[in-house]
Amino acid sequence: MKAFGIGCLHFSFKGGEKKEITVKKYIDEVKASLEKLSNISDVEIFFDEDIKDEKIDISESTHMNDGDPCHPHIPFFELSFSLYLPRRVQSEVIKRDQVYLDTDNFHVIFKHDWHGPYTVVECVGAGEESSPSTAIQIVREYLKREIDSNSGILKLDFVGPSPFHANFFLSQCEQQASEKSSTFELIHTKVPGYDNIKFEYHKSKFESEEIAFETLISEFSSEIAFFYQLKIMNSSRSSDWVGIQNNLHNLLELEDESHKKTFKDRYSKKPKLLKNLHREIGLFKGQEIFNKNIRDQYYFSIYKSEKHNIYLKSFIDATLDNWPAYPVKETSEIVNYFDGKSSKSVELTVVFFAAVFGGAIGAAITVLFGS
Repeated sequence: MKAFGIGCLHFSFKGGEKKEITVKKYIDEVKASLEKLSNISDVEIFFDEDIKDEKIDISESTHMNDGDPCHPHIPFFELSFSLYLPRRVQSEVIKRDQVYLDTDNFHVIFKHDWHGPYTVVECVGAGEESSPSTAIQIVREYLKREIDSNSGILKLDFVGPSPFHANFFLSQCEQQASEKSSTFELIHTKVPGYDNIKFEYHKSKFESEEIAFETLISEFSSEIAFFYQLKIMNSSRSSDWVGIQNNLHNLLELEDESHKKTFKDRYSKKPKLLKNLHREIGLFKGQEIFNKNIRDQYYFSIYKSEKHNIYLKSFIDATLDNWPAYPVKETSEIVNYFDGKSSKSVELTVVFFAAVFGGAIGAAITVLFGS
């Protein structure tokens, strides 16, 4: 049996220095940084060698949790290594009692699918009563601490902090395979906390459990990566909407009768806020249309094209069913109201000053020529 958790971890860059490196240099840096750690062994990395000389900009520090895309996203990237971490150290890392931890040994796999990165962490030797989703948290916190201090350019990026909302298991099926048997049989058990997802395989179809495990990871690759792409997309939407709400709050503060308004507030700050809000709302609307097209296209390619085995559709559907909706129309109406109000105020001010200056000039002319 194999017990494993699924998350989304990735080695990105600390940023801060305008610099480019090759893909091969990035691969070498990841490998060297991991091999510096005495409790990590068997580090292997595979990727598309045809792009090894392509340049990567490492000047920016990206954060998938804030909606930034995975950087760098490398075709066919697969990193694997073994990690030995005593329960005492695990307990320190995640602030959890040792009695709830399942193993000292982990097998870690980072992969890049077309849709993005994801991570599989196997709890070596753990049984069906274990909670392998905890392994994602253990590996994440340990690598955050160690890689950030051992590499000059790398940092651990991630989506979360929670892992995929399930504990995963793979075991051999007791029944004999028939001609119509699927590659893997899925048993989804809903329990308090994270669900249990058990995959069963027929011995006659695989030479070993390791091959079955590798095949399984490959088969649900697109679903897992799409799940995390949706999470990243949602984080980006949330971040953009927070920016709009902050500007709207500043505008409402200026409109508050109790707020003391200076000349700069009225004729400089307020117009800039209105202009920024119109631009940000317009960009948000456009991005929403683009995101929907991407979601629909990828969903179709996975679930409607009949090119993939389907295992985790219920999790994807739950994410889409709970997709947050933002009050774009209502916010736009509020901004338009204050923009119209502001324009009317400017118009009245111009008329007032025109009348005052017109009267003054008229009076001056009368005095000059009358005398």
